[in-house]
Amino acid sequence: MLLQAALGLQIDAPGRKLYFKHPALPEWFGDLSIRGLRVGDAKLDLDVRRHHRDVEINVLGREGEVRVVVIK
Repeated sequence: MLLQAALGLQIDAPGRKLYFKHPALPEWFGDLSIRGLRVGDAKLDLDVRRHHRDVEINVLGREGEVRVVVIK
């Protein structure tokens, strides 16, 4: 739940969208891998990497139709 809040993670399963609204990670937190995240009937593999003043989100794998939206 804390990680979900830090990343601004919101899932819209009916709309087939995954939102990251103003994502941020604490300084002590480096990289994060998310595997097999379900959004409706789709599935995503993501890498999240913290940079000095930014968070990078990469989609490594996608099964099904789902859109990843990052709002900075």
